[in-house]
Amino acid sequence: MSCLVCLSAEPWRTVPNRTQHIMTRLKGVDVLFFEPAPPLFGKTKHQKAYQQPGRRVRENLTVYTLPPILPAGEDHPVWERWNDRRLAAWLKKRLAAERKKNPVLWVCSPAYARLAELIPRKGLVYDCDQDWVQLPERLESELAYNADVVFAASAGLVDHLAPCNTNVALVPNGVVYPMFARGGLDALPFPADLVSIRTPILGYAGTLWEDLDLTPVQNAAKARPEWSFLFVGRVKANPLLPELQALPNVHFLGQKPVSILPEYVTRFDVCLSFVRLDRRNYDVFPPRFYEYLATGKPIVSMGVTGQDEEYPDVIYTAYTPAHFISKCEEALRERNTWNVSRRQDYAAAAAWSSRAEQVQRILVGNSLL
Repeated sequence: MSCLVCLSAEPWRTVPNRTQHIMTRLKGVDVLFFEPAPPLFGKTKHQKAYQQPGRRVRENLTVYTLPPILPAGEDHPVWERWNDRRLAAWLKKRLAAERKKNPVLWVCSPAYARLAELIPRKGLVYDCDQDWVQLPERLESELAYNADVVFAASAGLVDHLAPCNTNVALVPNGVVYPMFARGGLDALPFPADLVSIRTPILGYAGTLWEDLDLTPVQNAAKARPEWSFLFVGRVKANPLLPELQALPNVHFLGQKPVSILPEYVTRFDVCLSFVRLDRRNYDVFPPRFYEYLATGKPIVSMGVTGQDEEYPDVIYTAYTPAHFISKCEEALRERNTWNVSRRQDYAAAAAWSSRAEQVQRILVGNSLL
């Protein structure tokens, strides 16, 4: 069985991210998943996690935690080299203990660029799902240049990485399609915290980030008091939060378990998406969109002028707060069942199982698996 070592940018989570979705769906591959290292000086429960045996979370997937490292950056090149040597030595011992030689190395962050060069491997894969503006650009350039295959989550990221590598493949994010498209959701009883919220419901499912531009909701909630605006997900310290919480037709339900999230989204009459001000030019299509598409519900999304619209035939894109209201009105009037099936077709094509099959085909085609 082929072996793949994944250096993850995030810890293993109960709510799977892109990396977890792909890793768990690779067939005939033994995956060793390494969570990021905690700081060397700290008192968290993760400080000694690297000393524990791996956690078998799937039949072919084991999760480990990298050992603690020194806080380092470009101002501390000696510490950076010490960290890389420490992690490389530990990884080599772990691979030897597991009797794994020359695995395929799957890297999720440019922070591992130098470490990757110290690990004996059959091949190097870089999966880029975001713009790593917080890291030195030279690290990503180095990682992409040395990779045998580069996967990018958006067309913008493909263009960004293409100068460093001629073997860049577009693999957008995906969705657990059966969870959001399954029949019978409308027939289930309303979740208790939705019973008292009047329709129509215009809903947003996802984290309410600090930089999420909620001006369209602020205006629409005042202009259309008969509409209910619903937020399901973690709530950060957004500057408009106090004013929105004071409006009687705006409701914040907090984060829900992923297993019951479809029961909320399917109750939306219109699904909403907004622009993050710190990521105006960010063109990575978030998994939330595919979840919306899988339900078949109308979607109103705030767009950025000059940026290509995603799925313009089935998503209502607005560019100003006033435009947002008119697009919501248009979405609420939608009666075309063709749009419903078309959205679900798009989501079905974006199922994580299909994304993983695409990844596996490319890796096999490049003789890495």
